[in-house]
Amino acid sequence: MTTKPKHLEDADRKMGRPTLNPDGEAMTPRQVRMDDARWEKCRRLGGAGWIRDRIDEANDPADLPKRRK
Repeated sequence: MTTKPKHLEDADRKMGRPTLNPDGEAMTPRQVRMDDARWEKCRRLGGAGWIRDRIDEANDPADLPKRRK
């Protein structure tokens, strides 16, 4: 009889944060570079959720009508 080593059994379990948003769409970790002061302010404002909310609220430049010259 073959058994998996303990460390492989742990890897099979779902650990950590879920990778799906509430709509069921897959989420991928991204990197944002900022200094320590900005990072702390971001955390106080709500962290990744706050950033996602601001992106959702912002106007997309691709959706804006182009100006005529």
